[in-house]
Amino acid sequence: MKKIILLFAAVMVTLFAFSQTQMDALRYSQIEYSGTARFVGMGSSFGALGTDLSALAINPAGVALYRAGEINMTPALVSTRIESKFSNNLTQDFAYGFNFSNLGVAFSYVDDNTSGWKGVAFGFSYNRINNFNRSIVIEGSNTEGSMIGNFVDNANSGQYGVFYEKPAFETYLIDFDENVKEYFSPITDLKKYNQLQKKTIYNKGGMGEYDFALGINYEDLIYIGTNLGVQTANYTEFATYREEFAEYSETYLSVTDTSGYYIPSPDFFTIEEDLTTNGSGVNIKLGMIARPLDWARIGIAYHSPTFFSLQDMFTTTFYSHYDNGKTTINGQIVDKKPLPDGKYSAEYETTDTEPYTYELTTPARAIGSLGFVIKKFALINLEAEHVDYSIARYRKLYDANDDIQTDLTSAINLRGGMEIRLGALAIRGGFGYYGNPYNTKLNRTDATKYIFSGGLGIVSEDFYIDFAYSQAIYKDDYFMYNGTANELHASLNFARGIGLVTFGMRFD
Repeated sequence: MKKIILLFAAVMVTLFAFSQTQMDALRYSQIEYSGTARFVGMGSSFGALGTDLSALAINPAGVALYRAGEINMTPALVSTRIESKFSNNLTQDFAYGFNFSNLGVAFSYVDDNTSGWKGVAFGFSYNRINNFNRSIVIEGSNTEGSMIGNFVDNANSGQYGVFYEKPAFETYLIDFDENVKEYFSPITDLKKYNQLQKKTIYNKGGMGEYDFALGINYEDLIYIGTNLGVQTANYTEFATYREEFAEYSETYLSVTDTSGYYIPSPDFFTIEEDLTTNGSGVNIKLGMIARPLDWARIGIAYHSPTFFSLQDMFTTTFYSHYDNGKTTINGQIVDKKPLPDGKYSAEYETTDTEPYTYELTTPARAIGSLGFVIKKFALINLEAEHVDYSIARYRKLYDANDDIQTDLTSAINLRGGMEIRLGALAIRGGFGYYGNPYNTKLNRTDATKYIFSGGLGIVSEDFYIDFAYSQAIYKDDYFMYNGTANELHASLNFARGIGLVTFGMRFD
């Protein structure tokens, strides 16, 4: 019967491969600027101040304010705690990672004896703009449904995927009734739920940006800059999903399809997913800073969309187990039958034979900044950033683009920071508010992100060392399969801390 069913599936049903989603687009569209400890300690708010190598990622005109050369590097340690709540069951897990938050150099030439355009500067900076390291554990009993039901629904709606529905079929989680021409499962037909569901997700990777900035200085009043940005992305996800029915094996009835074929019910099954994504993208940034007063600065910047080329490698492995004990059929307790091959378990793996390459365009950004320089005592910067996540686009993936436009929305991000100088000691503090990227019509958790930061610096004429710590808190939802708000899903609370130290030198 398997051969007949496989032939029918091959002829009548389109085999859908693993595809990109609106959540993948959002992952590469959201940016949380990191960089030097001074920059992070002031809330990553530097758009109108300049003279920080990480500020090139916000407003490239800031490089034109340099009057001497500078070089620095910033290692960082990241820790993430994620608490999940699923079906009233609480779990939490931790993840740690080390990376370089910043590496950069700037060169400047200024001729104070010249009027008009009196200075030019070049800067190169690498900045970390996303951290993906995290570990999530979701566990609880689900009385409303099973992952198997998702496979049945997809298969019957023409979405018979090679990574999910086909392995589910090969491991007997779903089967095909030739008489009524439908896929089915005993679990979903009898709606005997309340099984244990558990998913563990381990993510690694991040995004960085290499900025090549050029700036010019007009009379120390107007500073104009441009920047070529090259973003890199690497993301890995290894996830294990498990449903356990063994505790309820006596009440889960095995059924027969209309042709009389016996269909067993699993005691448990697991799905392993292994995804690796790598790629890069380019953008252009334009910026200007005006100094109408000695103590006030106004900055504006535009970031073009980033044009990514990405590659995925994806593997799924299904394993199902069928107890060889007793079950109930038509009211009588009988010995459970094995699978057609005489075994009580089945395994099936699907993997990409070669990387899948696709293109993604992430949205443009507009940034306005207001800075204050209070002699040599204090610096203050406030800025607002607008980004519309709903205009991210895949090339030729029209269904995914429709989901992006429907599910995502525009957001306003606010950042602010302050530095106070007490001789050689600098004290810093900052905040960030990153607006909810989801359309409020989805009725899902508000994913607004709040960031609080602080730091210290020890500054001499030629050398400095800075320390900073940043804490981000936000919430989100995790959907096991359908991704609809009415699906039983996990509520996640994120708390991520980043500790940084910057070593820097200034030179003529």
